Amino acid sequence: MQRKWKILSETLSETGKYYAPRLKPRLLAGRYYARRAAIRETTEVIGDRSVQAYAALWRSSHLAWYELGTVWIGEDLRGNGLLDELMAEVVGLAPRGANLFLITPVEAIMDSAQKLGFHQVTTQTHSRLLSWASEAGIVTRLPGSVYPIAPNIWSTPTAGERWLYLKMG
Repeated sequence: MQRKWKILSETLSETGKYYAPRLKPRLLAGRYYARRAAIRETTEVIGDRSVQAYAALWRSSHLAWYELGTVWIGEDLRGNGLLDELMAEVVGLAPRGANLFLITPVEAIMDSAQKLGFHQVTTQTHSRLLSWASEAGIVTRLPGSVYPIAPNIWSTPTAGERWLYLKMG
């Protein structure tokens, strides 16, 4: 196992913001070598390279759905449009006709997702949402925002609130 995957795993784990079962070095690397992840890394010719940005597609329990997850941009690269580029690249790696979803509290990721055709969803906008989430194996990970309290307040995320986005293939 290359050192860069171990370092990436440690970096992501230390933040406490990512879905922990996916953060093992072999899983992060496996997504990349299966052409289901996009990365940006340093360009050393001699010595160890390091991953500076990472985003991956993770298979759900429902074969037609993939989760765009583990989206991370190193601090030195933030704010220069790389997020949009990386997310577009990883969406392009999805199998033809695959449906995608993501769950995030990060407003920049929400903005990028919307540019890529993802739509924010709640039980009000998608009546079968809970049934779908059960089939996809993510019902326990659904954010509270999928259960709107009042129609006038559910459509605008508050800072740090997790939201679910879907994109049909």
